[in-house]
Amino acid sequence: MPALFLIRLAEQAPAPEDVTAGGWGGLVFVLLVVAVALLMLSFLKQMRKADQAKRDGVYGDEPAQDPAGGPTRSPYADES
Repeated sequence: MPALFLIRLAEQAPAPEDVTAGGWGGLVFVLLVVAVALLMLSFLKQMRKADQAKRDGVYGDEPAQDPAGGPTRSPYADES
């Protein structure tokens, strides 16, 4: 009985050219692209913070010194 039901459903399926992702599929795709972009920005921010912390000696390294004798700043550090 269940097999007959599945065969009947398969016979009523729309043609492949009639099936599209539609607006919802496009919206989900755009939201995924935005989410990946935000994750990349967050990752870069965390890497900048980790780089600056390493330069400051937080991880047990000697703090980096610039040629003038002061502590160095990461070239990627935010100016704010």
